[in-house]
Amino acid sequence: MEETKILEMIKTNPMAIRNIDNPTEEMKLLAVEKNGLLLRYIDNPTREMQEIAMKNNARAIEYIINPTEEMMIEAVNKGWSNLNYIKNPTDNVIKLAIEQRGWAIQYAKE
Repeated sequence: MEETKILEMIKTNPMAIRNIDNPTEEMKLLAVEKNGLLLRYIDNPTREMQEIAMKNNARAIEYIINPTEEMMIEAVNKGWSNLNYIKNPTDNVIKLAIEQRGWAIQYAKE
């Protein structure tokens, strides 16, 4: 299929990215721009893709293998419950989430 047609398809239905073999960088960026949670279907996303996904939906942090502390803080600032999706939060991030809402302690692994 022609690349421009695939891009149009992703614009209409970003979920289509999961069915495309070897998507281009442009296709991947478009998909995560439309729906940050689609990061789960992208192998080895670039830092730019991760940041765009996070801007779209902070919960995308769940699909970032080694998020920076800044990314963790951004996710928690957008919602304390995002602590649940961070695999190895720093003490600072845990504290920040708990300061927002005491219920966040349920997501602190340690």
